[in-house]
Amino acid sequence: MFETLRAGSMGAIKEDLKLDFEFTNTFSAKDEDKEIPVFLRHRGIQGTLKASKVAGSGGIEKVKLVLKGYMLLKLMDVQDSVSSRNSPDNDDGETFQFNFPLAKEPWSTPQCDEDDEDGSARKYLRTLPSSINVFGPWCTRAAGQACCQAEVRVKYEVEATAYRGDTAISKCAHEVRIYDSPDSHPPPVHMADFPDEYHCSQEKRLKRFRIPGSRLTVIASEPKPLEIRSRCETSMAAFPLKFIMRDSGMPPRKLDVRINSLLKAVTFISASKLSSQPTIKQSKESACLAAVPKFGRAYHRSLHLSHWTRHTSSPYDIEWVAHAMVWLPITENATPAPTFFTPYLSRRYSVSLRMEVKGEGKAFFSLNVPLQIVYPMDVGSADAPSYEVAMTPACEMECEEEEVLPIYVR
Repeated sequence: MFETLRAGSMGAIKEDLKLDFEFTNTFSAKDEDKEIPVFLRHRGIQGTLKASKVAGSGGIEKVKLVLKGYMLLKLMDVQDSVSSRNSPDNDDGETFQFNFPLAKEPWSTPQCDEDDEDGSARKYLRTLPSSINVFGPWCTRAAGQACCQAEVRVKYEVEATAYRGDTAISKCAHEVRIYDSPDSHPPPVHMADFPDEYHCSQEKRLKRFRIPGSRLTVIASEPKPLEIRSRCETSMAAFPLKFIMRDSGMPPRKLDVRINSLLKAVTFISASKLSSQPTIKQSKESACLAAVPKFGRAYHRSLHLSHWTRHTSSPYDIEWVAHAMVWLPITENATPAPTFFTPYLSRRYSVSLRMEVKGEGKAFFSLNVPLQIVYPMDVGSADAPSYEVAMTPACEMECEEEEVLPIYVR
């Protein structure tokens, strides 16, 4: 974590000066020494630089603190050392406070491209690229390559250098993660802009002994944005599900659903400037755009459907409808990068839902539902409830005026 530089021309040094960081406003308060601290852009980076063995090393005159983002960001703070003024209260250690505030909009208007008539440059440069490290295969039309690899690394670090005169005598650096969630309550994803990526409904016939029976339609809606909480072991999202049974004179007596969920993160890397969120289809057609997918761990949940409501559109067309609100785990002990977009780098998430329906028939359903991951602007508010699987009867969902937490079952 720290690096010591010896100045041979300055005589013998009895002890090596040591520098170390202590951060005060990290998002994730973990005690692991090897854990990279996470910061939210709107809160900045604050902490203390501790210098030990100052007197034994011959003293220092000043300390330079730098926050660096590779080709993206560099802030500098230079402070004079107390020991250089021969303070009588000085002991063998010193502390230097630092605070790198990151503006709500990291790029000011003069840095924007004034040639953009729609002002798109201003909009895109308001988002700071979040810390990310992705390496993996991607699909492209590039000729002559059996396998293509794409890599992106957005890295930030805080660096400190101690000087005696103009000579650097000690230096240390600490990697930090910066996440930028410009909007904690983004609007729902417009699925028409992403053809063939999201599948939120599917209809199949339930088969019993290979004999086709009633038709069952499963519809999943995009959940509210998943807000990652500090010190939260498991992050969960609530998925509204709707089941429609047709060609059945009576409601199902027994219908059990086993849900297998899997988080999918797609990182888009572009060699040319993008004007909007890229798509998987575009990455297949362009050699300058890569889409690198990464998958989380799988989770399994069970749901029993028992509350059915009859809907009649005509005397000969009867539908039985059931609603459920299912809480599914998304991450455990993790702080993933938020959903974001910049002109050359973006990240989007979705959840793959594979459902096995059993009871009066059997069928498999495969859905892919969009999910947006955000970080709270107000850190420290109450954590979301850790429900696993929940179901609300249709009559309650229609009659409730206020949002009420549903009853949950394992």
